[in-house]
Amino acid sequence: MYQKTLRRKIKSIQTSSLFSGRYTNGIRRLHKLEKKTGDRKPFLYAYGILYDHLAMNAKGRRKRQLEKTARDFYEKALAYKVGGITPYWGLGRILLHNNEYAAGLKYYRLACKIKPDNRSARLAYAVALSWAGRFKEAKNIFVKDEKKYGPNFRSAYNLAEIEKRLKNRPRSRMYAKKALRFWRKNKYRRTPFGKTWEKNLMKIIGDEH
Repeated sequence: MYQKTLRRKIKSIQTSSLFSGRYTNGIRRLHKLEKKTGDRKPFLYAYGILYDHLAMNAKGRRKRQLEKTARDFYEKALAYKVGGITPYWGLGRILLHNNEYAAGLKYYRLACKIKPDNRSARLAYAVALSWAGRFKEAKNIFVKDEKKYGPNFRSAYNLAEIEKRLKNRPRSRMYAKKALRFWRKNKYRRTPFGKTWEKNLMKIIGDEH
């Protein structure tokens, strides 16, 4: 029971820090909680993803240092089996954000190979494909997901973005409207990142030219 409660607390700090963009604050909160437990293992993936996102906003030597720190946490998370397959996504994401698309996508494919029936793994791979500019492949995965599981925010949001890139404005607006209906019920809507996503959807919907 204690471990479940701890995992929930870690996940809550991780998620709120990501949506607020307050990565350093999240890391401090994790450190404070870690001191109470005396065990770093459950925190490894959360540290990794927050340092990973700090790196996205950095440049030069600072960026490289933060990416190394994030990679170290992801690799340790895999070694201690913390976070399941998600550390593979983190390792891939670092490469993708450095335009190393082929190398980055390998990590996402590896995660899918390890968990072939995992829906989240397929969707994470689809997002990665979109980042790599392989829009039609990504679109195929999201469309299949909607057909199997019904309309949902993640697929609708990404399909709106993909159709926008493919210059199909009517379909892009259709998916954006669908995503917005889901997003307005989300508790993270009023966070900085939530507002950015909503603003982006509104821009797509209002883009008539």
